Amino acid sequence: MDSEKYKKSFYELIKSRFNREVDFGSIEISIEKDPEHVRNGDALTYADLELIGDEKFWPFKQYWMWPAKEQIQDKLKETKEKFIDPVRNEERERELIRCLSAIFRNLSLVSIVMRFVWPEYYAIYSRPNLKVLRVERGANDEEEYMNYIRVLRLLKRSFGVERVADIDIIVWAIAKR
Repeated sequence: MDSEKYKKSFYELIKSRFNREVDFGSIEISIEKDPEHVRNGDALTYADLELIGDEKFWPFKQYWMWPAKEQIQDKLKETKEKFIDPVRNEERERELIRCLSAIFRNLSLVSIVMRFVWPEYYAIYSRPNLKVLRVERGANDEEEYMNYIRVLRLLKRSFGVERVADIDIIVWAIAKR
């Protein structure tokens, strides 16, 4: 599979649809630049959320909004050490999803955080992708996201793509064509 062709198509579709470019790479670089940050055990901060949702990188606010800082700032401390190697085992991964779900109460927001902290393993939960992939519904948000990620990880391995986030982009581009 020529994943670069589909990634290019994704970025072209975004530009034509929103009349602007997106820059997911800058978000990823910024999140990962501190070696002791979220992936290595620090708690997620509201500043991280503001970076992920920064309108200069993508049209985040057209579809979502973070809960108010006062509502979740203290709860974000519960993410400390939760992002360390979350795919080590499925229970650890489910624990992370449950933790974020309790904070955000919105599966899309949970998936956005996970996608930008660990693009190798996670993707944004989106309706166009669900429709194309026909992912089995889950009994709850945790199961729903796990079903989605399993399908994307299978496609990642099947097509030899490096990251689950890239499969997300490819599927979205296919869905929007």
